[in-house]
Amino acid sequence: MSDGKAVELWQGQMAHTYRADKATYALPGTDEMSWRDPAPDIIATIREMTFRVALAKSKPSNSSQFQETMMGTGEQTVVVAVYESHYVYLGVALGIVVLTVAAILPLFGK
Repeated sequence: MSDGKAVELWQGQMAHTYRADKATYALPGTDEMSWRDPAPDIIATIREMTFRVALAKSKPSNSSQFQETMMGTGEQTVVVAVYESHYVYLGVALGIVVLTVAAILPLFGK
């Protein structure tokens, strides 16, 4: 705060990128300054980072590289993902969801 007025940050890359009044060249600190919503760009960046982290953490298999002909007998080991269900946690989570919905529904009634 300065002299009872809010101090506006109008410098830097973000301010320059999202300023909506670039054509009018409004004076800094005036009511004519406005900015576009950065939320779509932020969400797109988060999605891209999530994808890149998932891609970096994945372990790609070389399943496209295999030997076509093999002579003799052998053994093959196949790794299969097995998931174990914990129905107690599922029941507790569904119970919480039902209680939450029951608590919120009266707010919509008139």
